[in-house]
Amino acid sequence: MFSQTDGIIFNLFIKTIFMADNKDLQDGRDRGKVAGDEEYEVSYLAEKLNVSAEEVKKAIEEVGNNREKVEERLRRGQ
Repeated sequence: MFSQTDGIIFNLFIKTIFMADNKDLQDGRDRGKVAGDEEYEVSYLAEKLNVSAEEVKKAIEEVGNNREKVEERLRRGQ
């Protein structure tokens, strides 16, 4: 009836369709990065480190979107 490959392709298809819209179904591929264009991520990091959203965006511009580097830069600046 269905092969194992068919099941894998189907699962990837379902993830592609639903993961983009449902934040609860993320698979963690980008946890190490900060999406500077996503306001909720910038706000979360700003609140977590007690800095402004502008400081978070500036840190992303300076060190890139690697979460550890951004957090390190913001902690150093305090």
